[in-house]
Amino acid sequence: LEWKLVAGASAATVAHILTYPMDTVRRRMQLQGAGGMAMIYKSSWDCAKQMARKEGVISLYRGLTATCIRGVPNTGIQFAVYEGLKSLLQIATL
Repeated sequence: LEWKLVAGASAATVAHILTYPMDTVRRRMQLQGAGGMAMIYKSSWDCAKQMARKEGVISLYRGLTATCIRGVPNTGIQFAVYEGLKSLLQIATL
């Protein structure tokens, strides 16, 4: 059961690291123009380029630590519980 917890947590960590820049760009795109602010970005690609150029590549990962603190244990526990219940109930996977 322990390895399943570690496997789930590891998978969540990798997934967060790979997808977080796209999530950051998505949030920036959603917020631009809100409250009467000017539209800054022409596209998602333009947003990512401007962020990297003006704020540094690290800006694409701003907030990743909080996301991992929340998401990694959650995914690890979820994966372990799923596998544990599957074993307990003797459900075969295809």
